[in-house]
Amino acid sequence: MKISVTTEKEKNIFKSGYPMIVPFLVTEYGDDLEIEVYSGVKRFCKKLVKRYGKGIFSDEVLSQLNEELEKYANLHGYEGEKHERLRWYHSFSMRNAEKLDTSAILGSSVKIEEDVYINRTTYEVGENLEKNIPMFATLEDGKIVSMACVNEYSEGQKMLEITVETSPSYRKRGFARSNTAALAKYLIENGYSVAYCCSRYNVGSERIARSLGFDYVGRFYAYNAYKKR
Repeated sequence: MKISVTTEKEKNIFKSGYPMIVPFLVTEYGDDLEIEVYSGVKRFCKKLVKRYGKGIFSDEVLSQLNEELEKYANLHGYEGEKHERLRWYHSFSMRNAEKLDTSAILGSSVKIEEDVYINRTTYEVGENLEKNIPMFATLEDGKIVSMACVNEYSEGQKMLEITVETSPSYRKRGFARSNTAALAKYLIENGYSVAYCCSRYNVGSERIARSLGFDYVGRFYAYNAYKKR
């Protein structure tokens, strides 16, 4: 187990007035836990992890953690997310295209290279194109009804995270799985490793990752707090 304090000084974080802060992040890699915290909550978090270990992902322990972190956030003018506070995430990765189930790729999945379609997802096609973020989507009647794209991108990254969304009326038709596979294949063939994360509550998304051949890496949980208005 490794606990580290965030590299940016706590007083500078609060003085800067960031709209969102992450005073606690725990990541599970196989048998290891890595935790990054703000200095003001390190002692409490260290005691909690020492007592519970990987049990920190249980609802009971996360409830204790959230209660303490909420006090800390409120003290500095922030408040935690109101919904799904016990939501941790599964983390998957893929580095070898040979493991990828490319049979999932449907003919309706295409690489989006221009912003000329009606978009039924919440992704910003024009903005992604400006940032050179690759996107694969399902088109029906000239509309984008499902899309997979890179979550965030910065120059020099070697691993890129895939995020996928399908318009509610078009779900359960294999579109999300198809676009995820198409984008993963494209990224790996262009020299990247691929990451895929999903909420513990999103069983369908987890099923996509496992069925396509992604390796299970572990879990992570972040406590996000937002500046009070």
